[in-house]
Amino acid sequence: MEQTLKFKSNTARAILGAAGTFKHTHKVVWEYVVNEIQYRNKLIKAKVYVEANKNKVSIRGNGSGMDMSDLNHFFTMHAENGERKKGNPGRGLFGTGKSAVFGIAEEFILTTVKKGKKYKIRISVKDIKKYSSSGEDIPLKDYILIKGEKTRETSGTLIEINKIFKSVKVDEEEIIDNIEKHLRYEKGAEVWVNNHQCEPKEPIIKKEYIFNSKKNKFDDLLGNIDLIIKVASQPLEKKHQGVSILSKGNFYQLTLAGAENKEMSNHLFGEIDCPNLDDDDAEISPFSMSRDMELNTQNPVVRKIMAFIGLKVEEVRKILVEDDEKQKKSEEAKKLEKHEEAVSKIINEHFLKYKDKIKMKFLSKRKGLSGLVTTETSENKNKNENSSLTLGKDLEAILDLGNSSSGEFDLNSDKSNTSENEKKLLNKNLKEKINEKQIAQKTNGGSGKKSSGASKFEVKYRNHGKDNSRAKFIMGENTVYINLEHPYIASLKGKNVEDPLFAKITYEIAFTEYAVGLVRLLYTNKYFIENVDEYLAEVREIVNALSIPFTNRKTSL
Repeated sequence: MEQTLKFKSNTARAILGAAGTFKHTHKVVWEYVVNEIQYRNKLIKAKVYVEANKNKVSIRGNGSGMDMSDLNHFFTMHAENGERKKGNPGRGLFGTGKSAVFGIAEEFILTTVKKGKKYKIRISVKDIKKYSSSGEDIPLKDYILIKGEKTRETSGTLIEINKIFKSVKVDEEEIIDNIEKHLRYEKGAEVWVNNHQCEPKEPIIKKEYIFNSKKNKFDDLLGNIDLIIKVASQPLEKKHQGVSILSKGNFYQLTLAGAENKEMSNHLFGEIDCPNLDDDDAEISPFSMSRDMELNTQNPVVRKIMAFIGLKVEEVRKILVEDDEKQKKSEEAKKLEKHEEAVSKIINEHFLKYKDKIKMKFLSKRKGLSGLVTTETSENKNKNENSSLTLGKDLEAILDLGNSSSGEFDLNSDKSNTSENEKKLLNKNLKEKINEKQIAQKTNGGSGKKSSGASKFEVKYRNHGKDNSRAKFIMGENTVYINLEHPYIASLKGKNVEDPLFAKITYEIAFTEYAVGLVRLLYTNKYFIENVDEYLAEVREIVNALSIPFTNRKTSL
């Protein structure tokens, strides 16, 4: 008999291969959160509850639930999205989201109720791997715990992600940030993460620009759409900067299209909704299976969008730079610049000592010791004075090797009392992570005068509007911005910026913002595990360390 030649797929390997594209908890969580938001009775407000800790994440929502037919579709890799098939806009382009859980955890439990019938299925990575040799479809009958049981429970689905891999970080703040970023475009949905209700808040806008693709001759591939660029009155954290690219209401990427890290680009955000992206049938898809929130720039429509955004962002950015340069030339700005230099110097002197304290704590933990090491000696202070002090990277290199990007900490120092093997291991891990980060930065195409972190801590006095906070610390820049237009600071400035009282109060504000930012990083890296009191005590200690010598300094200029 003649053999029939045909394409085949190894189901187990396909599942685990697709799972490999989901490496971050916040992306996995969103996959299941958005299912509950989009697949539901539209007359009922979407409500989703996420509970997350280091070992387990659960997502419970009031979506429409699933019956046997829906479950068969859900567990089919690369299945066509039902809503899209009906002509409704939605996600689910590749049908790989159901495998997301296995990118971060060992076990997956799905409990769902639809029209008074309940189903429960539990399956693990180990179960899937049993079929990797044969390549056969995986029969789920052996993993069904409840099948069509009658219930009075309301429709909805519970996803339990158990036995999270030790290498995976469950960052509550990152989960919240990612959900809030998406919720700006999922109107009316209510989502909770632990005890926090996710509520996307748009920054206070100073000015808004609208550019039409047709008027700007970009409509050949984009259609007749508007690009909206907004200028925030206060600098934004890096994760909130950029234009959101949408298609039919679905969010796909946040970008500044080449203006990343350039002067004043940290004030820019906005959006563009291009339906042609979703309808595009080019040989190279605009979308990526990896869910990395980046569109494929090899696609013609994506390239055109990026060109449109890049051109107009640069246009707006140059206007902001010109305005900022004019303000800097005033007599008052020159006097404020002296304050900026003075207070920045105090903060940088503190951090040179503080990073030694963090390093000693880190090394102590490696050796199984406990307690906070409070040494503040720094033999290398003079030679390190001009070295990079990127808070978001160098400090994380000590606290969490997974986020470092520069190896300036000398882990081979004789002071550390660390064994040769430990030193080698620490430096090896650090260098590997540095290389990973550098490759990622090159891939992302960051450019401009500054890297993603400033070389030192800076304090800047700027006009950020009376409705914004009196100061803001931008983590990625290591910069504290003092808001001169805040009513309290404006009343001090009204007297005289050379007045000692103005200096004392604004310096104290800068110290507090710096301390909170530093401790926020400690919290992100679980420096004191879950003891909130210790983080508060650390803020006090940092502020005190900065304020005590302040009384002996000359504050008039």
